[in-house]
Amino acid sequence: MKKYLLVALVFIVVPILFAQSDAPAASPTDPNALLQLAAPYYDYASPDMKPWHIRYHYQYFDENGLPSAEGEFDYWWSTTKVSRASWTHGDQTHSDQTHGNQSHIEWHTADGKELRSVTGNDVAGMEGRLSAALTPPFLKMKDSLSGDRQLKYFTIKGSSQHLDCIGSVRAANADVKIDSLGSVWAAYCFEEHEPVLLASHENGTITTLYGQVRKFQNHNFPGQIEILYVGKKRVQATLEDLSEVHADDVAFTPSPDAKEYVLKIGVAVVSNSKLPVLIRSVQPEYPIIARTAHITGIVVIDATIGKDGRVKDANVVSSPLASFSAAALDAVRQWRYEPMMMGGQPTEVHTQININFAPR
Repeated sequence: MKKYLLVALVFIVVPILFAQSDAPAASPTDPNALLQLAAPYYDYASPDMKPWHIRYHYQYFDENGLPSAEGEFDYWWSTTKVSRASWTHGDQTHSDQTHGNQSHIEWHTADGKELRSVTGNDVAGMEGRLSAALTPPFLKMKDSLSGDRQLKYFTIKGSSQHLDCIGSVRAANADVKIDSLGSVWAAYCFEEHEPVLLASHENGTITTLYGQVRKFQNHNFPGQIEILYVGKKRVQATLEDLSEVHADDVAFTPSPDAKEYVLKIGVAVVSNSKLPVLIRSVQPEYPIIARTAHITGIVVIDATIGKDGRVKDANVVSSPLASFSAAALDAVRQWRYEPMMMGGQPTEVHTQININFAPR
């Protein structure tokens, strides 16, 4: 996989379509400073952004790497609450896989609801990753750290230059040399000396490559997106349109057949001891990027319930995404129990909490 990733970077290290004269001469080697440098160019929800629409034509590849359905991915943004994403493609048959007329449309409305309309068979999960690829979560990378993890700056070699990268690593591995994007996650790599995102690696399996970056409303948008799963190309997308729209554009209005989509998160508590009674629980917030991309997974948390019934020393043991870790910890730390009594005295109890981010 390492070899493939290094070769794949040839795709993304191409001249960008603008000159960023307002960028500093060199990227900082402090990971937090590098994040701050890049953030203004990728905060698509910043107050200075006017409503916009973007369209990509994409080619989907099956598990064997063979071209399958072609389609269009459109995304409209108006405010932090109002947006629309849609995937559409028509009849196409390849090998033993048949795709009928399909569309998947999601609206996020001002009242906080998500509505969906699906025609035909739903789009594949890897196609859904286009939404997450367009809005990479590195802006909240620092906030999503949990347990003993910290940010680390490292560089890797692209086709003609070194890339400036930020990765989430355990403190014990902070001094370990990193020479491959696939050896650490979450990780984000930028063009040398420029705050231009060229690659990301999530979940230990998904790598996204970006190329032909365009500047629009003083923000960076990828002209090409390539999504790899365990080293195999699954989606390749090319920018077709990027333009401003009006806030009252009809695209933001859900169709009459759209149905509200509600996600509930399953919670399981595992312990060798009898647990005190949970008297207050807070439902974890399903990260919008993961939700839109249909990403699921279980976060395992080790925690101690204190003598006062409050959750303390909560740490993530395993998690598929950093954003899941942050959401799970934020919720669990707000839980309250009746104090556990032993011999008439309150006592601490150790427990394990599994939070399943999945629709049910």
